[in-house]
Amino acid sequence: MTPAAPTPSAAEMDATTGSPEAGYHRPLSRRHRIDSNLRLNLVSMIDVVFLLFMYFLLTANFTLGEEVFLIDVPSTQQAGLDDPFELPDRPLVIRISTIGPGAGDCSIRIDLPGLEPTPTFDALFRRLKDHQVRPGNSTGLFTADNPIHVAPTAATRWEHAVEALNACVRAEYTNVRLLEPGS
Repeated sequence: MTPAAPTPSAAEMDATTGSPEAGYHRPLSRRHRIDSNLRLNLVSMIDVVFLLFMYFLLTANFTLGEEVFLIDVPSTQQAGLDDPFELPDRPLVIRISTIGPGAGDCSIRIDLPGLEPTPTFDALFRRLKDHQVRPGNSTGLFTADNPIHVAPTAATRWEHAVEALNACVRAEYTNVRLLEPGS
């Protein structure tokens, strides 16, 4: 066995490497160590705070709240009686125009797609009667209370407008109206 090497004294140890050298002094504990590199960099902190402020400012939603709109709501008494799926009645418009000096010189057009002009007031009566919904006719388009508007032109003679109105009433329609000439 070889004799153990003598341990160097504390004075012989180097403080940085821990090797035995002269002038060794013991390092301070963590509590007592003062490190001058631990400082807050305020410029960087201000930059980060400013970037966060800009992010939240740009992502914020600055819209106004919902607005209040006034609408007409049906009364509660009427709400239970009406069918919510019922469509409003669109008026059937019959256009009358005078094309000559005679009593039968007029043009009668019903504003429905696919119908050609009606030549006489009797033909208008038959066409209206054929398109009316009634117990014997299940393929009719219009009920008896469907609105019918007779629309004469500004140059239509009065007798032609009245004949069209009479044809609608003879066909047993109840909601017939004569419009102002030219409308």
